[in-house]
Amino acid sequence: MQPIEEAELSEDGAAGAGTGDDGVRAEPAEDAVLLFLGGPLDGRVEIRPARHGEPLPTVTHVHLHDGPKVVHRYDLQPLAEQAGVYHVRPAPERPERPETPERRGRSERRERPEPPDPRERSDPARD
Repeated sequence: MQPIEEAELSEDGAAGAGTGDDGVRAEPAEDAVLLFLGGPLDGRVEIRPARHGEPLPTVTHVHLHDGPKVVHRYDLQPLAEQAGVYHVRPAPERPERPETPERRGRSERRERPEPPDPRERSDPARD
């Protein structure tokens, strides 16, 4: 039976994190400062701890409420070594779809003409 090797735990509890190939503890990278522009997160500043790694290239924000969910995507534009700006991605343009009877609203649907009222019919024999 071989002995079990023990790995040193880092601050975030991950075994072996923060050590180089030679086993010497590497200096942690600096935290990243991220600014959000546009959309519901406009003006928000996030400090991303270095232990989480590099900032993601795209962030998706989903807003849930009583109606349909609203999705915004933010794309990262790096500014400096540990700073970046997330810009809201413009909503995709939807192509025009032809109007069909199935897609028209009830008020726009053609209504069948009502049959004439028999009491209002003019009858020459009755006059």
